[in-house]
Amino acid sequence: MSLDLNTLNGPEEFFDHLEWWRLQLFFPQQGQAGWRQSAEAVEQVLASRSVVAAVQSGYAVPLGLRITVLVAVHQDRVVLFDADGRINAALEPEHLGQALALHAGAWVMELDEEPALLAGDETSLQAALDSLEAGGPDPFAPVQRACVHYGEPEAALWSVALKGFRTNGTLHRDTALLRGEAGPESAVLAGALSGAPALTLRDFGAWWGLSYYSREAMAAKLKGEQEREPTLALALGLGATLLPAPPAAPGAAFASAHESTPAERLAAALGAAHMLADPADAGALEGAMSAVRAEQAVASLGRCVPPAGTLVVGGSVAGAAWLGEAADAVEMLGFDPAWVGVLAGTEREPSGGAEIVPRGVLAATGQAIAAEFAAPSTAGPAQSSAAGGAAATSSERAAASAPEAAESSGAGRGPRGGLGWTRSFAPTVRYSIGIIELGIAAVFLFLAPMPLTWLNPALAALFTLDGAWQVWDTIRLEERAKRAGEPPREGGSDAE
Repeated sequence: MSLDLNTLNGPEEFFDHLEWWRLQLFFPQQGQAGWRQSAEAVEQVLASRSVVAAVQSGYAVPLGLRITVLVAVHQDRVVLFDADGRINAALEPEHLGQALALHAGAWVMELDEEPALLAGDETSLQAALDSLEAGGPDPFAPVQRACVHYGEPEAALWSVALKGFRTNGTLHRDTALLRGEAGPESAVLAGALSGAPALTLRDFGAWWGLSYYSREAMAAKLKGEQEREPTLALALGLGATLLPAPPAAPGAAFASAHESTPAERLAAALGAAHMLADPADAGALEGAMSAVRAEQAVASLGRCVPPAGTLVVGGSVAGAAWLGEAADAVEMLGFDPAWVGVLAGTEREPSGGAEIVPRGVLAATGQAIAAEFAAPSTAGPAQSSAAGGAAATSSERAAASAPEAAESSGAGRGPRGGLGWTRSFAPTVRYSIGIIELGIAAVFLFLAPMPLTWLNPALAALFTLDGAWQVWDTIRLEERAKRAGEPPREGGSDAE
């Protein structure tokens, strides 16, 4: 006995019995007016065939215009609706794709794993792809202009993440402002060890992407190059047109769990499936914050949509009416809302941020260690110079040079602390020890062999610290010996 789809009531039942088919429609570069005509043609094709669908606002990508269409499929047939709002599965998916390509002029694609052309002129698509810059951004994905990431205060981690990307940024405590291509923030998410909640706001020009990671999500154990799954992910500034259209105001379809017809209920479920904020999203935040804050955050995010009837978004978000709602949502999620204006370009970046300098793993760690040892190693020369300039007495000059003399004599007597246990080894041996320790740190960090979750990152940090110090200290001592005119040391103490 076949299932009567009209008996399904609510998103949960629809998800249990139907499959979602997400079509990505692309159109060549033709300007806002041409893109709007293309979007209208898409809606006409769907409406003329009575397809239950949610059509997301179109936006620019390097290839041209991208429009996402979400439809429901049951038993390999696309779900349609009749004049009374009843639904049934009757249309073959291939026929829908061909109609969108023929009558709307779209390249109909799926982007689940690899880009796959389902319908459309393959020759013209290939020509459009060939006209793009080789090695440039993904032709099918929006271009990220800037990003604000909350929750990661480690400058060394950001320095490593930015290496190899055409991105620059500044770090303000635990908030990073990045400008340039996407990628560094994802690397930080994958490598973060603090377990603190995180939030990423990505600027795609006319709209933003929001990804929130709860404390539980950030504390999740990861291996390899996996990325943490966001607790909540939404597009801000993109709307959705529902077919059939809801009977009330556009926002009412998402605020009510019961629509007047099965077709309207299904359309509302499609619109809330990863396109627009829905009251049900508050459940995803359960445990991360109070129920009241979760509901307020989701309600504000649900109002981050363009004006009704906006088929294609363009320009920037600087004058968008939903920016205030976005700031309210960010505050409800537990982060500083002032950065919403900074990302939008309506407010200036606060002063006092530290520039993030791209560095390799060893260089970033060595820089942090060098800064720690800089004060005692430079105190002697600085004080000696000051004493000479002021015609200091011989006793004052002797006192000024005491720290450096103490360091040399201390080195002659042997190790002064836990990190100095290899000072008597030959430089090549110390280099080898440092590299081996860094390798062991990588094992603890990525393979996590210890059963206790917190022990693996702790051991990785210890081995990284000691290994990097061995390499850095060996280089420092050899350079000091060269400046003093001594031959490179092959063994024994570093000061005879």
